Amino acid sequence: MDTKFIVDSTLGKLAKQLRSLGFDTAVFSGTDLHRFIQVSQREKRVILTRNRGLEAKLFLGNIFIVREDHPDLQLATVLQALGLHVDPRQFFSRCLLCNQELSFISRDQAEGVVPEFVFHAHRVFHRCPSCQRIYWEGTHPRNMKSRIERILGSGTASKGRN
Repeated sequence: MDTKFIVDSTLGKLAKQLRSLGFDTAVFSGTDLHRFIQVSQREKRVILTRNRGLEAKLFLGNIFIVREDHPDLQLATVLQALGLHVDPRQFFSRCLLCNQELSFISRDQAEGVVPEFVFHAHRVFHRCPSCQRIYWEGTHPRNMKSRIERILGSGTASKGRN
């Protein structure tokens, strides 16, 4: 996906939702707004923030002020306002914790690392190259896909991406 984001620490849930859709989304945990803007410009990321103090910087063109409180509304508003579409093939392609792209691993590599019942119930596993967390398609991703489709409206999640 082409659009990359950086969010402030108040939008952690939104960051996870964007990552679950496959968007490269960094979290800025500092308080220095000048540094926040510098990082976004250097890494070519759109700033998502609830800090209205950045409204004066909107002329930069890469800042979006998030006004909604609920993460589902935040996600829907950001995607709609920026004209972005999601690609279901990109769902869960990034680590929800550290934002790295996941890599496929063999079942042999997952054996003994994931719970035994998970190993026997699933065939496909992915690992984060940074934190080493292992992911598999269980009920959580299926439930999140349904929730995302509900958030975006019927059929929206099946459209292509920008």
